[in-house]
Amino acid sequence: MSALLGMTVEELVEFMRLRDQRLPFEIGAFVALEVCESVIEGPAKVATETVRISDEGVISVYAPPHSATNAEAARSVGEVLARLLVAAGAGVPPVLLQLVEHGPSDGRWDLGRLRDELEASLVPLNRSAARRVLSRLVRDLKRPSKRPPEMKPAPKPGRDLDADLDALLGGDDEGDAVDELLSAMDSDSVDEEMPTQQLPQLDGSGNPIVDFSMLAAKRSPGSPSARIDEEEETAPQEVATVPPPSRKLPTELPRDEGLPTANTGRLSALDDYSDVPTEKKGRWGLYVVLLAVVAALCFGAIFVFRPDVIDRLQGNYVEPDPEAELAEARAEQERLRQEAEAALLARHGNLRVRATSDRAQILMFVGRGPALAENLPIGVAHEFVAIADGKEPTRVVLPASAEWNAINDETQQYELALQTGEGEMPFESLDLGASRLQRGAMGTPTGELGQARIITSPQGARVFLLIGFGSASVSDLPVEEPHELLVFEEGFRAQRVFVGPSDWRDDGDGKLAEVEVTLVDR
Repeated sequence: MSALLGMTVEELVEFMRLRDQRLPFEIGAFVALEVCESVIEGPAKVATETVRISDEGVISVYAPPHSATNAEAARSVGEVLARLLVAAGAGVPPVLLQLVEHGPSDGRWDLGRLRDELEASLVPLNRSAARRVLSRLVRDLKRPSKRPPEMKPAPKPGRDLDADLDALLGGDDEGDAVDELLSAMDSDSVDEEMPTQQLPQLDGSGNPIVDFSMLAAKRSPGSPSARIDEEEETAPQEVATVPPPSRKLPTELPRDEGLPTANTGRLSALDDYSDVPTEKKGRWGLYVVLLAVVAALCFGAIFVFRPDVIDRLQGNYVEPDPEAELAEARAEQERLRQEAEAALLARHGNLRVRATSDRAQILMFVGRGPALAENLPIGVAHEFVAIADGKEPTRVVLPASAEWNAINDETQQYELALQTGEGEMPFESLDLGASRLQRGAMGTPTGELGQARIITSPQGARVFLLIGFGSASVSDLPVEEPHELLVFEEGFRAQRVFVGPSDWRDDGDGKLAEVEVTLVDR
């Protein structure tokens, strides 16, 4: 099944290492970009083992959505990118190394921000070409590589042991002699003139008379035994004729105690072969024990996992009620839903901001351009302010009648472009000017939410969203991430306010953070 799902990022990096190949850093950044876009709607922790690349170059993430915070998911994508850049070796651009070591340029781990910077590092981005490169790379790595000529198969343990024994016994001379002996023992080398054994003559007690002088074996020429054979051949020999036996031979010949026998130590102590325990009896006993153990295990498994079978055998089985099972399943589903909501409430909260002046503008930091403002009500006007470091600010309004573009089945997006001012303006004398929102053109929310992508020039300008005048309330903010507010009114100093994880408290309905801002006369 894993082969059909493709190759994991960990397998890709490992194959590249084993084959001493380098992965282009652009492909590593493209994989990280695709992973980031896959989990941006439902943040989840990813790993090199949960990201797979199919043979067509399609990247899939196997991680449960909404199982981690946005920051945790962004950091996990950074770890995957770091693993891919390891396979790239030298020559990785400093912007990618900076992204792996320190995160996005604003120092805040965020999936949207990470996606934008990865996309900016790949401009111009050709997704089709990148997928074709990935597809070809995965297919090439799946093919079995040819073994280099200098690589030899590792010797088997048995051969290592034989080599050690040969060295201990003085080399391979003895093994060569054994090989020659085995080659000589061939059916073609048997002497057809070798005399066959004759039926032995019986004495008066019915015992066979064995004449060892009649047995001769071929010996090599020149040996002492060969000369004895030649002398015996010249002497006249009598051949005894063996009359047919008058009675049957005994079924058991007497044992000659003087001749050595194989395994003499064991058989000499035995009076009767019937006393030797047979292997069949011991094997049957082992079979019975194994059968008993298997039966006990099966019965125990049935007792633990299928108690209804035991109830059926005892006559105590009661048919389950389908309605009751359905009600139990619904109750379990409702319990899981409540647990998910409780977990979501524990990670998100509501922010309330109040200023000492009813006309004070309250803005929330979105990010550095290109920035992504999410969960914006569609059908309502929104105002953004872009501030480059030490430069004059610039304002832009997303009108209520704007036409949003659907980027997928669930998300609609609108893009804005902001050119920051050229004049010098330090933060101590920051003047945002008046708001461009018109009271009659605020619009009516449609009930749908969208996201706005703000592209700034120069890149990296700080983008803020106007959220209210005098007081503001923002819901469903991640409580584990820092949030920056900017409060401004003409004639007063602009003030920056930060809300951290320690500023949230439980109010019974969830997490709540309240901020009071006192304006200071410029």
